[in-house]
Amino acid sequence: PDAQLLTSLGLATFRTSDERYLTNAGLLCVGRAEAIARWLPTHEVRFQVLDDGGALLTNESLRTPLLLVLDQVQQRFESRNQEAEIHTGLVRIGIPDYPRESFREGLLNAVVHRDYARHQPVLIQMHPERLVIASPGGFPAGVTLDNLLVHEPVARNPRLAETFLR
Repeated sequence: PDAQLLTSLGLATFRTSDERYLTNAGLLCVGRAEAIARWLPTHEVRFQVLDDGGALLTNESLRTPLLLVLDQVQQRFESRNQEAEIHTGLVRIGIPDYPRESFREGLLNAVVHRDYARHQPVLIQMHPERLVIASPGGFPAGVTLDNLLVHEPVARNPRLAETFLR
């Protein structure tokens, strides 16, 4: 059941046997947009498409639950991720501008590990020659440029990280 799933993931908690409340992570994942706007107003993912001169062609602000935002951003990305064809013999191989798995990983890392105390959006920008995924917050405590490759992983939002891992 939904309640059991939310509780086992740490997305909901009980005050009494009848009163169930979403945690902040639960609100981000499955809350109503109105509740997210009220209780977590810093949550925003902005999807932008820019032309060669840097002018905005698309500028969308998404503030719905993360599960919905991820789906919406993925759809927008897929509709714009062009594919080149390579023919080798009778086989056609499609090669996208950006690997879908890499985009998905970058997007998940951006929303899961962002600093939700900052009033800045996760920013996805599709330029003609590059893709930018920016997440507010910098490195978590203890992680620096000098130790980035050797420091053990640090989750800024452990409950979100665990939820998306599971």
